[in-house]
Amino acid sequence: MTKIAVQLSPAQLTEHYLPLLKRLSTGDWFTSRTSACALFAPVYPNATDAGKEEMRRLFAGLGGDDTPMVRRASAKNLGVRCEPLCPPGRGSALRPDG
Repeated sequence: MTKIAVQLSPAQLTEHYLPLLKRLSTGDWFTSRTSACALFAPVYPNATDAGKEEMRRLFAGLGGDDTPMVRRASAKNLGVRCEPLCPPGRGSALRPDG
């Protein structure tokens, strides 16, 4: 899925991919939230500024999830893809305290 998603235009990401990320990231079942963790970083560089802000907010929520499996998946994917998710000066947006 991410191999196809990286080829989407910013408008297509906003219209189709971001709603998918939002549904998965806020789903009732931990499995959807765990799966969502891997879908952020590949498309982040192609997103609009508003899309990037939304993705950072959703990803930060996954990092503070009540379920340990979701937090683990979030940490694993943050470590692998930290460069695109944490541009210079933006790392504090992912911390729960600020």
